[in-house]
Amino acid sequence: MNKPKVRAVQWLWYLFWALFVNACNRWIIAPLVQDFAMLGVLADMAIVLVWLTTIPKASRKRWISFTIFSLLLGQGLSSIAFYGLADRVLVGALMTVGLFVIAWWFGRIRVLPLVLATAALIVANAVLPESDWPFLTHFRVAYDTKLSVQPSDFPALPMAVIATPGGHAVVTVDQYKMSQKDFAAAALNAVKSPEALQNFLQNYKHLYRFVTISEHNGHFSQHDSTPQELAEVKLNDLLSTFFPFNQASWSVIGKQVVQYMSPSGSASLLMNMTNHSASLPKSIVDFSDQVEQQELQDWRQALTSIGAQPSIPALSIVGRRLQGQVDGHRIDVQVSDSQILGFGSFTAPNVHQVLLEGENRLDVVSLDQGHGKLVSTYHGSADMPLPNDIVIGPINASGTDAVFVNTQPAYILTASGTNWKKVYQAPNQSLRFEAALKWSKDKAPEIITDDPSYLRNSPTRYFTSYTYRNGQLYRNWRVYETNVVDVHPVQFETNGPHYIVAAIYSTGKFLVLRRQFVPVLPITVGLLIVTALGGWLLRGLERRKNRE
Repeated sequence: MNKPKVRAVQWLWYLFWALFVNACNRWIIAPLVQDFAMLGVLADMAIVLVWLTTIPKASRKRWISFTIFSLLLGQGLSSIAFYGLADRVLVGALMTVGLFVIAWWFGRIRVLPLVLATAALIVANAVLPESDWPFLTHFRVAYDTKLSVQPSDFPALPMAVIATPGGHAVVTVDQYKMSQKDFAAAALNAVKSPEALQNFLQNYKHLYRFVTISEHNGHFSQHDSTPQELAEVKLNDLLSTFFPFNQASWSVIGKQVVQYMSPSGSASLLMNMTNHSASLPKSIVDFSDQVEQQELQDWRQALTSIGAQPSIPALSIVGRRLQGQVDGHRIDVQVSDSQILGFGSFTAPNVHQVLLEGENRLDVVSLDQGHGKLVSTYHGSADMPLPNDIVIGPINASGTDAVFVNTQPAYILTASGTNWKKVYQAPNQSLRFEAALKWSKDKAPEIITDDPSYLRNSPTRYFTSYTYRNGQLYRNWRVYETNVVDVHPVQFETNGPHYIVAAIYSTGKFLVLRRQFVPVLPITVGLLIVTALGGWLLRGLERRKNRE
C-alpha cells in the first residue's frame, strides 16, 4: 500500500476512534462502575491495561493523549448542546481551542487528526448529544429538547397526553419571559383579590407558557399550545408535584394562558393542620378537595377567556359522588375518594373498572353494572400510608391490571375480587415504578423503573426494565441514565409507531424514545475486541519487520 493510502487509512482511523472511544465510555466503561461498583472499577482497569498493550510504545503517548482529548471534547460539547446558539459557539470555540492546544503541545498530535476528531464530535453532538447516547443501546431517540423550567417550580417536567385529529400530542410547560407591557397588563388582570395580585407580583419570574410536542410524517416539532389543545388537557396531569400545598394559578397574556404557582394556604393554616396529627389525613384530603376545585374553576375560566371550551371528562368526583358517562351508561355512585387514578381490569380479566384513591384507601368501581358499583376496597397501613404517586398497568398475561405503589419501599398490589395481595416489595428504599408497558401481544409486559444498583452503595437510580415472574422481577435491560421520570406511552399518529415520552428529573429535558432491538452493546464489545486483536497483530508485524 502506497503512502497516500496509508495516510488516508490513518486519518479514517483517527476519525473512527474519536467517536468509538466516546461510545465505549458511555456503553461499557461507565456502566461497569455504575452497576458493579469496585468490581466494575477493576474491570475497567483491566480493559485499559489490555488496550495499552495493543499500542506500540512509540505511539502510546500520542494515542493516550488523543483518547483523552476525544473524551473531554465529547463530554464538553454534550454539556453545552442545549445552550443558546451564541453561547454554544462562544463556549464551544474556547473549549475546543483550549483542548486543541493542550493535545497538540503536550501530546504531540498532528493538527489534521485533531481537526477530524473535532469535526466528527461536533456533528455527532449536533445530531444527538453524547449525554443521550446511553439510550441508544435499547432505544432510538426520535426527539429531544430541553425546556426552561426551574426545579423549584417543576422538579419533574409535567406532561399531559392529549387526543388530536391525527393521533396524540404531548402538552408541557416552558418558561415565559414577560415584557414590560405584558407585565403591566397581567398585573391589572390579577384583581380578583388582594392575594391574587400579591401572588402574581411574587411569581412573575416563575411564569410558564404551554407548549405542544407533536409529530407529522416522522418529524417532531414544538409550538405554543392552541386553545383547542389546552381544552383537551386533563388538569391533574399538569399540576405541581407539591400539590396540595402549592396551588396553580393562570393569567391570560395576549390570548395566551400562562401558569404560575402560589401557596395554597397561609402558614398558620398549614401549621394548624400538622398540629392535629390525629385528624391530619382527613384534613389533607378535605384541603386537597378545596384546592382542586378552586384550580378547576380558575382553569375553566382561563380557557373560556381565550375562546376554548374545556372538554368534559368521562368521569369526575363531585361531592363524594363518582359521576359521568361511559359507553353510553350513566355512572352515579357514592364514593369516599377524591382522585381518579385510571381505568383498567383490576379484580378480574376483561372487565371495565376505574381505580380511585381516597384517605389512605383504594376503591375499585365497576362500570359494567348499572350506574356503577363499588366492588373492592384496599386500605393502606398506618405505618405506610398510600402516596399520590401510583402507577397502574399490566403485570403479566392474565388480563388484569396491577397497582404499583411508589412508597419506601415500593410494592405491587393485585386484586382478586375483594381480596388484595402484595405480590412484590422492592429490596431497597430507592426503587421507583414509572410505567407498565406492553409492546406487543406476544411479549410479556415490561415494568419500567428507576432502580439503583444492587452492588453499589448509592441511591442513584437508572432507567430499567423488568419482567415479573413468580413474585420476582427479572431484569430485561438497563439504560445508564439517571432519574428518567414521567414515562408515558404515546402513539403520535393513528396507526403509527408506538413511542414513549419521558423527562429527566430536575433538568427540563424532554425525550421521545422508540424501542429498537439492534444489539448495540454486543456489537460495540465485538469491535473493541477486534480493535485489540488488530493492535496486537500490527505490533507483531512491526517487531518482525524490525528483526528482519
